[in-house]
Amino acid sequence: MTRISKEPEIRKNEILDVAEELFAKKGFDNTPVSKIVNKVGVAKGTFYYYFDSKEDIIVAILERRFNYIKKKINTVINDKTYTPIKKLEMLLMELIFPHKEGNNHINNIKIDENEKIHQKRDVLFFEIFEPYIEMVIKEGVERGSFNTNNIEETSKILFLGIDRYIHIFYNTLNDKKILDKRIKAITEVIERVLGIEGNLNLR
Repeated sequence: MTRISKEPEIRKNEILDVAEELFAKKGFDNTPVSKIVNKVGVAKGTFYYYFDSKEDIIVAILERRFNYIKKKINTVINDKTYTPIKKLEMLLMELIFPHKEGNNHINNIKIDENEKIHQKRDVLFFEIFEPYIEMVIKEGVERGSFNTNNIEETSKILFLGIDRYIHIFYNTLNDKKILDKRIKAITEVIERVLGIEGNLNLR
């Protein structure tokens, strides 16, 4: 059967789409490259033309997802009608609680069984998105909405702490009571750290 020649970016995205689907169903470790290329209908050489390894493709999938999220976040950041508190709420709901809105775009590709890949996800997630939280906190301090003497470190502690807290208990968050309990605790911590008690709504 003759393979259809396609534009490189189209072919690359086809491989990403199939890999993402298989990782979600079978998990990263249980999906060999052979299954990916067989479903796409290309040779292994084509796969390795675009990606150095299976680990490389998971990073590409995450980057693609994160770039999509960045577009949404940039819209929020640049909207002058939103207060710093509202921006913080919207960023946290998009980044930390995507499942609460039925938007499970970060955690459904089953990479937890592979510690090396999970660490790559954590580093990439932090490097891309923590600066946005820092940006909003800085704006809040400048406008008198937040009160902290160390914007940079406060942002890092909040971001890393909340992300890890949610991730450790991720499998329990389908239970609404448990989810609400954890969100309430996180809300109280953020309010106290930033001096905005009673004004943050993550529910």
